[in-house]
Amino acid sequence: MSHTWDVLELAAAIRSRQLSAREAMREFLGRVDAYDTELNSIVWRDDEAALRAADHADERLAAGDAAPFLGVPIAIKDVHAVAGQPNVKGSWSVSDVAQPLDDLFVARLRAAGFVPMGRSASPELAASTTCESDRFGVTRNPWSLAHTPAGSTGGGGAAVAAGIAPISSATDGGGSIRLPASANGLVGLKPSRGLFPQRRPNWELSSVDGVLTRTVRETAAVFDAIAHPDPLGWMPSAARDPRYSGALGDEMPRGRLGLLTRTFTGAALDAEVIPPAEAVAATLADLGWDVVDLDAEFMDHEALRLWGEVFMPAGSQLMDYIDEHRMPGWLRERIHAADAFTVRDYIRGTAELKERVRNVMESLWGRVDLVVTPTMATRVPDLAGILAEAHLPPGERTGPASRMAALTPWVNMLGCPAISIPAGLDGTGLPLGVQLVGRPFTEARLLRIAAELEPRHALADPLPPLAADR
Repeated sequence: MSHTWDVLELAAAIRSRQLSAREAMREFLGRVDAYDTELNSIVWRDDEAALRAADHADERLAAGDAAPFLGVPIAIKDVHAVAGQPNVKGSWSVSDVAQPLDDLFVARLRAAGFVPMGRSASPELAASTTCESDRFGVTRNPWSLAHTPAGSTGGGGAAVAAGIAPISSATDGGGSIRLPASANGLVGLKPSRGLFPQRRPNWELSSVDGVLTRTVRETAAVFDAIAHPDPLGWMPSAARDPRYSGALGDEMPRGRLGLLTRTFTGAALDAEVIPPAEAVAATLADLGWDVVDLDAEFMDHEALRLWGEVFMPAGSQLMDYIDEHRMPGWLRERIHAADAFTVRDYIRGTAELKERVRNVMESLWGRVDLVVTPTMATRVPDLAGILAEAHLPPGERTGPASRMAALTPWVNMLGCPAISIPAGLDGTGLPLGVQLVGRPFTEARLLRIAAELEPRHALADPLPPLAADR
């Protein structure tokens, strides 16, 4: 098989019998053996089960199954439940018992034809912007082994960038799709609140599911296959656009663009992350957008406080840990922060937050139609600094890892879609990303804009030094 096929080309090759699903799975499992020792991106495997699942995909194909990604291997983030696999979430505090059911998002991926090939690394309980855990060790960036692949979908980002997996599942509660996309030179679309159903909605649906791919067209095609309405959902919505790939050919939308290059907390941005966002805004200006500098005054700081101090500790109660003494002290403190809440505190806090979020949305989307920011507020952090501070509570960390997500969590709070696209390399050869944020349920519009920008701002060489395609 070609080392340069994306998931669409791989799916087409399997469907045309150019290769079988089993052959595709054996190829990617072989890449894990050959390239992943240094990266540590895939932390759990059952090769026999993966090959049996690939054989089943071949049987489905022979029987006329038209699933669009039939037989394509996918790395599953080690927070997504897959029936028959453990789901330890990178932690010794979580049981390794086999899960009885697929998460709803995984079920949609499997219905679309994807075949799980292994579980990709996540930091402990997906609670960090980087990717290291006591249980599985340190995951490294294929662009530089001395740097983080970001998190929390760091294993999936490293695996896709290195060509070890063609695609990875992902989650995003504060940037965990977009940060690894930026750090690894990938495309990562965080969907709107409620676009994909969850058996147990987390953080009032602020934490969402998605995928990491190399190109916009791959992400669009995956959304075509899996972003359909769920009539049983806790928060069903009719605001769905089934035309994701089809929208890539639509006329370029235009409107008022807000360029945001400052944080809501006053945290400084690294100088190198700003020019790519400015360049994207300039390109869109050339295409007819009216560009304005967006100050941070539209944000409600009390809303941010409630989201961080009420939602996040409360959401930690859904982590399914069995032994809290086997997790880091700072994570225990986050979990127990919710112990001080009464039911009244939570109900009133969430109600106030939702009202404030609505006001923020009215303020923001009354001014602009699109927001452009750097994806990460920093360059890709080096592992030495991260590991030196790993034992400290997040509030006591002063290195880049404490600032890198300064421009992503607010999007989760608002429930808006946002996509990170590659936008060049910094002076040390590490990827930079730009984030596009849209109104709720405008994923198709974001993909159309990203597709226009992709050839103009993509990496000249999209393959990192440690890549299976080299």
